[in-house]
Amino acid sequence: MNVNVVNAVVPAATTGDVMSVVVESFEEAGFMIKNVGSLAFDVFQVYAKMSASGPEVPLALIATDYTSPAWPIRRGTSPVTLAANATAFLFLNVAGIHTLIFKASNNHATTTGLVDIQGQVT
Repeated sequence: MNVNVVNAVVPAATTGDVMSVVVESFEEAGFMIKNVGSLAFDVFQVYAKMSASGPEVPLALIATDYTSPAWPIRRGTSPVTLAANATAFLFLNVAGIHTLIFKASNNHATTTGLVDIQGQVT
C-alpha cells in the first residue's frame, strides 16, 4: 500500500497529528519524511495503536529512538529537529500494530509548517 501525504500542516508551538495510517494486516513499513516548510521541526513523534479503539502508545519520541532503534523501529534518521527542506527516513516492523500516528511541531510560536510523508506498507 502506498502512503502519500503532501503539505500536511505542522502546528506551531504545540504537537499535533500530521498523519495516521492503518497498518493492520501488514508486516513492514518505510517512510520518507520531508520538511517542506520554512522552519525547523522541534518535535517529530511516532505513536501506535494496537487496536482501532486502543490508546496511543509512544514508539519514537526523541532523536535516539530513531538512530539507536528498538522494536518496532528498524532503522532511521532522526526527524526530531528536521531543518527546512531536509529529509529523514524511517523503517518499522508493523506486525501487530493497527495504526501508526505521526505527530510534529515546528520551531516557532505562531507560524505553522508543512511536511510531506511518503511511504510503502507491505
